[in-house]
Amino acid sequence: IWPTSTQVPSWARDMSDEVRYLIIAATGGALSVALKATLAMGRGADPPWSLTRGPIGLLVHLILALQFALIVYFAIRSFVLLPTTPVSGLSPFGVLAVGLLAGLAVEEVVPNLMMSRLSGSAMTGIESRIDLIANAVGAATLDNYQGRLCMDLLDDDGKTVFDSLVASGSTVASELSLKPNRRYRLLAWFEPGARESQTSEVVSITGGNDVSQVTFVVAADSSAALQFTPNRRTFAFDPLKPSERMEFAFVAPLLELPITLWLRATQKGRLTAVLSVAAVARSAS
Repeated sequence: IWPTSTQVPSWARDMSDEVRYLIIAATGGALSVALKATLAMGRGADPPWSLTRGPIGLLVHLILALQFALIVYFAIRSFVLLPTTPVSGLSPFGVLAVGLLAGLAVEEVVPNLMMSRLSGSAMTGIESRIDLIANAVGAATLDNYQGRLCMDLLDDDGKTVFDSLVASGSTVASELSLKPNRRYRLLAWFEPGARESQTSEVVSITGGNDVSQVTFVVAADSSAALQFTPNRRTFAFDPLKPSERMEFAFVAPLLELPITLWLRATQKGRLTAVLSVAAVARSAS
């Protein structure tokens, strides 16, 4: 029943992808029961639901693991993904992992649910786990944002290396001149609107969640072996307002050679924008 299998039994040839993924998720829950039994035997102990204490205990835990694996799968499909997301866009390995992780957590979650002791903090923990699983599957729904990822470059004296700031609307030279072995600060920030320039890149995310605070992770990198301090920053801000400006410090290379500086913006582990500029290290002579 594996979606990419080339040898499908006759009884499963007409099976839809939805049913295939349901079975894969349930199989992960069943595997978790087998894993717990194996771990218990490895420790020289019997789990409380082992065959030595009655097959009904094993059957009950197997049914609980199957059901909870399907519930978590349904929760991801309902609350994390858009209704229009095709099931074929999910990773079958991720779905199997969802079932396995859900089955491993069933003994922790189900007793609290049965005794109605699941507090708000516990629910938050479960929701965060679902979000982590969804990110691993690559199925997280992004948060809507319309704006730009902006860049500026400052020297030791705090002067911009660009001919003018992004706010002036003008462009920078096709190649920035850096002084070898000099310290620079690469600034990054987000601004609402879609005005393009050489020092900004449009970020357009639609069809996702409408939120009051959007979060991006921006990483700095280059084509040369530059050490950025730090090499990544997290931006959390109101999508209708400019974000805080954060810097990535680095030292220009000793050798006179062309390099490319770039910023990569990701949201929930997915790439949303890349902004790059060309530069070259040149001595005063």
